Amino acid sequence: IVKFKFNISLAGWVASYETSLALGAGIMAILLSFFHGFKKVYLVISFSLFIFGSGYILTGITSIPFIICIWLFLSGSSLAMINTHGIGLFQKIVPDSMKGRFFALLTTVCFATIPLAYIVTGYVSKYVAPDLLFLINGIMICVMGGVLYNFSLHYSSDNSFDLL
Repeated sequence: IVKFKFNISLAGWVASYETSLALGAGIMAILLSFFHGFKKVYLVISFSLFIFGSGYILTGITSIPFIICIWLFLSGSSLAMINTHGIGLFQKIVPDSMKGRFFALLTTVCFATIPLAYIVTGYVSKYVAPDLLFLINGIMICVMGGVLYNFSLHYSSDNSFDLL
């Protein structure tokens, strides 16, 4: 995708893209370690999904490497928000007797989807332009955020918890 989308030297900008994403996630994770969390966790996760998806959409629209680094930094930050609050929410709502099995299954599914995503994206990118893939993925992530937001408005009564 980097070769076809960005048409630039692989060494320099790929490292910058990865660093931007990781730096955003790392800084947000450190900030969240000093913070007790938000009261409306579904709202935080849905907003973070929207920011994450917007980063994909904006990456599909532009080819300016520095701007993409900024959007990847914001995407990494939102990814840390999603993961931190999601795990905290699961710890609250999953019964103690099921936590071991639930988190083992969650971890297995998460790690299994990484290579599957590479395979599917690589295959599809032979037929669909990378710009369009970024746009489609971003839109789907934003839709997921909207669905979660709608869920939080209609079905969630007590979704507050302490991260620490």
